[in-house]
Amino acid sequence: MESVPPSLINHIIEWRKLPFDSPEEEEFRLAITSRINQLESAERESLVLKRIGTAFKLHHTTAPTSLHAAHSIRGALDLLAVRVWLNINGKLTNVATAQERPGRTNIPLSQTPANATTVATWEIWDTCLRALLPLQVDQDKLGFIELFGPRERDRFLHERDLHITIAEQLSLVIRSAQLFENVETLATTDPLTGLSNHRTLQDFLAEQCDEVRRHRSRVGVVMVDVDHFRLFNETYGHDAGDDVLIRVGKALQKAVGEKGLAARYGGEEFTLILPGADEQTTEIIALSALDHIRHVVFTAPNGEQKPITASMGYACGPTHGTHPERILKIADQALYASKHNGRNQVSSPDRIPKAA
Repeated sequence: MESVPPSLINHIIEWRKLPFDSPEEEEFRLAITSRINQLESAERESLVLKRIGTAFKLHHTTAPTSLHAAHSIRGALDLLAVRVWLNINGKLTNVATAQERPGRTNIPLSQTPANATTVATWEIWDTCLRALLPLQVDQDKLGFIELFGPRERDRFLHERDLHITIAEQLSLVIRSAQLFENVETLATTDPLTGLSNHRTLQDFLAEQCDEVRRHRSRVGVVMVDVDHFRLFNETYGHDAGDDVLIRVGKALQKAVGEKGLAARYGGEEFTLILPGADEQTTEIIALSALDHIRHVVFTAPNGEQKPITASMGYACGPTHGTHPERILKIADQALYASKHNGRNQVSSPDRIPKAA
């Protein structure tokens, strides 16, 4: 401990004046031991709560914050293991596990808590002591935290109040991380299609162009425009138009997968950003995206099915430029070449009319 309270120092001075092994000496010894344990517990509580708060300050998002907090709790309380479980899409999911010796701790860490309730429980297992505490903010049930302590350590069961305090603090931190993620999602995602929004597109493309200039890497950009989109709005209403955009967005995301970024540029226009892609790869992915869109069918209120198609144009850095504005302009000109030549196709910069 960094400092000893004067009251405890006075107790120790008085204790040393008493005859050894006398009833009075025993009483003072127990009082001092109790006070030291209280101070140690308070210091441990202060330390672990501070570390939990630091986890959020460093990471802000749920999974890294939970993992950092789990390791901090395990280390501060000298536990065998700590597990954090969160309710994700209605399913209890283990998002963080911190172990004293990964793979060597003789406790069943592969199991999902079978007795998870909204009430904290402490149990004596064959190989360890285990606490299961709910993570909850008001009526919002976030999940659970499991603490595993050595079987021979009595202190574990005497620190129940500390365990509850830790669970309460961790609940607040995880809720803050979830709120941060929600705000970040709103700021970076198009609310209709769920794709990245225009701002995220511009930021991501700027980063990729910076890589092109600095490290001579490559980037492919595909501009996409839904053919005859105005007819869907005028004939069937704006809800139908929104449905078309959502379906096209899903098709584009499926085509890009993990290879790049699919974003809504604005209106009925979309953009694909493909890091590391040369012209051949960009064209292949664009053709794949076009094929995915062709498989999307809009069903009108009267049951009539309408095919959906799109026009696309692409450009690549550094071949067609090393700055976002230039690459987007070339890709957009290639897009309009597709529209001029009959729509429902992909055009390269080579097909841009000379007057463009």
